[in-house]
Amino acid sequence: MPSPRTSSRPLLDGMDSSDLTAEQARIVRDRLVPYVRLLHKWQHRMMQVGFPAGDPLYRATVDAYDCAGELAIKFHRIADTTEIVMGPKPNRRRRGRAHD
Repeated sequence: MPSPRTSSRPLLDGMDSSDLTAEQARIVRDRLVPYVRLLHKWQHRMMQVGFPAGDPLYRATVDAYDCAGELAIKFHRIADTTEIVMGPKPNRRRRGRAHD
């Protein structure tokens, strides 16, 4: 039986991806990327050792890689879109450039 919610924060009704901040989207994306890379490495290794394309474990790895990659891209786009809506970042001084 699941334990009752112990957090003091209320549940958010009607939340969707537009409610995420750029920082939240970046955090999730950055945590997904190593997983996507690992799945790619496994898929590549399975191909090298000769797993047949129809093997259930190989298919599951390919599907997981595709889904995790798509999810990481969606979070990346949310982070970029949020940044665009919020405006450009302040200009940073670059080395080697002449300044007025």
